[in-house]
Amino acid sequence: MALVLGLLAMFGLFSVSDLIGLGDLRRSVLLVVFSLLVGAIALWLGVSAVVRSRRAATGRPRGSVSAIILGGIGVLFSALLLITFAVLWKQFSTYSRCMQVANTLTAQHACQDQLRRSVNTETSKLRSSR
Repeated sequence: MALVLGLLAMFGLFSVSDLIGLGDLRRSVLLVVFSLLVGAIALWLGVSAVVRSRRAATGRPRGSVSAIILGGIGVLFSALLLITFAVLWKQFSTYSRCMQVANTLTAQHACQDQLRRSVNTETSKLRSSR
């Protein structure tokens, strides 16, 4: 079960880029939160399975180490994505609104260019404030 949850967390993280590309920011954030929770549950189940097997002096349950790794990666990258969304919320919101009205491929590219420029500006501000 833990391995399936770890895989589900990773699948959710891989799907976030598609939603961001479509400009669906709210669903992206919800998917990242879902991946964070599912990854944390997978991590907890994997660790508890390993601990129980050590106490009982039995062999490690199948997939528990993989669940720990996938759950840990899911939690780590979900947390990083949530921090990124928090820091760049204004830029992503503008991008989301732009993509909702972009009817042509050229308009979508213009939205992507605008996002790229605004993120570069914001990250340069963050770097210079150090």
